[in-house]
Amino acid sequence: MGSEGHRAYENGRLVRVKYIDHAIFLNVPSRGVEPTVRESVGWLVEDGECYLKIVWDRRSSSKPISKAKERDSGIVLMKSLVLKVEEVKG
Repeated sequence: MGSEGHRAYENGRLVRVKYIDHAIFLNVPSRGVEPTVRESVGWLVEDGECYLKIVWDRRSSSKPISKAKERDSGIVLMKSLVLKVEEVKG
């Protein structure tokens, strides 16, 4: 899905993704610091060759809005770190 289909996820799949997240540490003993397993729920916006793009906050599709004000929040995950993707049934 390229940029021309970016808003196509409004009719897309709602998913729950379990993934391995990196760990940042600063000025602490590094022993015991390791990646952690996290999860996120959102709309699958893009399924790239090596990544998934998930949007968890977006404007309501019920109100038209100019493209200049279109803003989303989400996460891009490397597929090599994704443990599980399941569709959320509602």
